[in-house]
Amino acid sequence: MDIVDDEKDDKLSKDNPHLGLDNTHDIHNSLLNVINGIQSSLRRGGMYDANYEIDGNPTAQLFEDRFENKVTGWSMTVNINMPNNDMALINADGSQCP
Repeated sequence: MDIVDDEKDDKLSKDNPHLGLDNTHDIHNSLLNVINGIQSSLRRGGMYDANYEIDGNPTAQLFEDRFENKVTGWSMTVNINMPNNDMALINADGSQCP
């Protein structure tokens, strides 16, 4: 999630032209790449090698007007299974041992 730059300068006259009046498109692109990187790491990267695995199919949802301060981005819903190799630290009722 990132804040939209609502600068009113002409983006086409700058060295790096940008179509549109803000950087919403850039934010969506960057953050979708972050989500894809996390998902890729869980499926076949370092997190997979550490026995973290995706349970089911993750879903990504674009949002633009969720908050009042012009924050935009992506949210991802994913269930992750991970090993618990230290069961000795958990009591029978699920609470953690001191």
